[in-house]
Amino acid sequence: MTRRDAAARMRDELEAFIRGYREAIQWLAQPANRGDAADCIGRHMRVGRDEALQVYDRLLDPSNGIFRDMRISREGVDTVLRLRSIYGIPRKSLSDPDRYIDASYLSRALNK
Repeated sequence: MTRRDAAARMRDELEAFIRGYREAIQWLAQPANRGDAADCIGRHMRVGRDEALQVYDRLLDPSNGIFRDMRISREGVDTVLRLRSIYGIPRKSLSDPDRYIDASYLSRALNK
């Protein structure tokens, strides 16, 4: 997430980040990398091997895990806006997730 003016100024860097993020997701999704990924999770979260494997499995759950196609959940953005409208300071009513999503960066990054 960033401001539109910052994204425009750093378009190349943002698109490179998106491509790197995609590569990381692809690496994570390879069953052969499950053990190494769990080791990394365990180190950074300071949890044991069994817990790290559970985190990995939840992260890659096809129904509730990370979006491997990198799409942005419109419903998720709607939820964030609704919560921000209720609890954010200063209070303001935020709606219309499409106002906050610019998929052009994702599209350009994935098509390079």
